[in-house]
Amino acid sequence: MKGRLLRQGFGAMIAAVALAGCAGFATAAPDQKTPSEGLLTFAPADIDWAAVPPSPDGRQRVVLWGDTDRGGPWVYRVRVSGRLDVAPHIHPVDEYITVIEGDWSIGFGERFDASALRRFPAGSFVRIPAGTPHFIAVGEAGAIIQGAGDGRFTTAPVGLHPP
Repeated sequence: MKGRLLRQGFGAMIAAVALAGCAGFATAAPDQKTPSEGLLTFAPADIDWAAVPPSPDGRQRVVLWGDTDRGGPWVYRVRVSGRLDVAPHIHPVDEYITVIEGDWSIGFGERFDASALRRFPAGSFVRIPAGTPHFIAVGEAGAIIQGAGDGRFTTAPVGLHPP
């Protein structure tokens, strides 16, 4: 069962990276030199980051492929330039996270608890099942993560966060 879940998650990520199309939030401009139709490539300089509305905390996000508002497969990135705590929340679909740069920490439950955070350095992978209450922290150095999934992606707050 565990192997099947890993293959399903990996398959969703491969599918999400393999096809083209963008909508919602900021989008990245694909490399125009790509000769093959349907192939989508991005260099870091191609990414056009935008503030995550309505968050005034400095988070930036870009949807690389797909449409998180309409559903179907998608891939996005989030960049955090410094310290950030994200209150407990849930999503209606599985989320597949890869830490690209920096350290990203996650804890599970309906109440933010810094002692329950588990740190994931660059190169780490985390699957968050749909409906799982979780909270996030990023250290002073910031981080970049890439998320992928399939379905309409929304965020609903849960529990309490300390002031």
